[in-house]
Amino acid sequence: MESNGDRMSRTIYKYPLPDGLEITILMPQHAQLLYIAEDPSLVVCVWAEINPNELLVKRSLFVAMTGHMIPPHVTLTKYVGSCVLKSEPIVLHLYDQGEV
Repeated sequence: MESNGDRMSRTIYKYPLPDGLEITILMPQHAQLLYIAEDPSLVVCVWAEINPNELLVKRSLFVAMTGHMIPPHVTLTKYVGSCVLKSEPIVLHLYDQGEV
């Protein structure tokens, strides 16, 4: 059960996404992915509601591009959102593959 102190510790963090389609990033356990977009400096990021007191775990993400094939070994799980890039004529679609 979550204590009052844990609830008070929740915040929104921004995580820049590295290049690639199959991505693993570190973030606190039980993070809830909220939004994908380019930030003001045109870096593609995902925003997540996190508790910074939780242990860091690896999170697997998949980025699909409109009109591009999804590799057969990739099973798309939880859809997070789509992002129309300002820097290029590309639309990205982010899927959360869960903690690994």
